[in-house]
Amino acid sequence: MPRNPDTDPASDASHVMMTGAETAAVARLHIRRAL
Repeated sequence: MPRNPDTDPASDASHVMMTGAETAAVARLHIRRAL
């Protein structure tokens, strides 16, 4: 799970790219389940 930038500001900038990758992976997973 992505960290909350409000409680962990140090991880915010370094986690931006990772969050994008996770979001894409989750989206594909949900699309497969929907089909």
